[in-house]
Amino acid sequence: LAGIEGATDEITGRLWGRPTSLFLAYQATITGLDTYRATHQLQGGIKFGEWEGKGPTLYLAWYHGRHIFAEYFDRELSTLGAGFTVEF
Repeated sequence: LAGIEGATDEITGRLWGRPTSLFLAYQATITGLDTYRATHQLQGGIKFGEWEGKGPTLYLAWYHGRHIFAEYFDRELSTLGAGFTVEF
C-alpha cells in the first residue's frame, strides 16, 4: 500500500470570496496469493473553501484493478466516475 497526494490554492485563487484548492491523489495496492496484481486509484478535483475547513468538493476518480468488493477475484475492473462531497 502506497500513496501520494498534493493540493494547491495557488492556481485557482478565490471564488465568491472564498479560497479554492486543486488536488490530486494516487494510491496503489498489491494483492494476491499465487500471483500479485496492482490496483490503482487516482482522484483529482477542486475544493471550495479552506482546505481543512467546510465546503463542497467536486472530483473525478479513476479505478483500475481487481473488483472493488472482491466478488470476482479473477477479473479486473477499470472505471471512471465523478462525484462530490460536502464537509460541514
